[in-house]
Amino acid sequence: MAGYRSSQALAARYCGSPLSLRHLGCLVANGGWIQRIGVTCFNLYRPPITLRGKTSKAIRWVRHIRKIYGKEAARHITKYFAFKVQRPHEKINHALLLGGDQGIGKDTICAPLKYAVG
Repeated sequence: MAGYRSSQALAARYCGSPLSLRHLGCLVANGGWIQRIGVTCFNLYRPPITLRGKTSKAIRWVRHIRKIYGKEAARHITKYFAFKVQRPHEKINHALLLGGDQGIGKDTICAPLKYAVG
């Protein structure tokens, strides 16, 4: 029973500490930390890195999107990606579905977003 009580005290100390990577006796549920003896939660989140760049260097990427999806869809895709990079904490009320044959470059389109946002 003494081990249980010390685990409870340790869990109470670690729960809600945003700086610790390891939360003993804590569990994430409903957007917050709750105390739960016997579990360990590892917070592996890393905030996105701030990127600075020149828009002129993205022209080949934009042309690639235009070639596959057309000018209007390319405009929407680039605006969608720009929003996610500039405001990763805000939710967009829709999702993109990039369809097409295998090997046309859909992963190439998403690569910069994966790098910027994670």
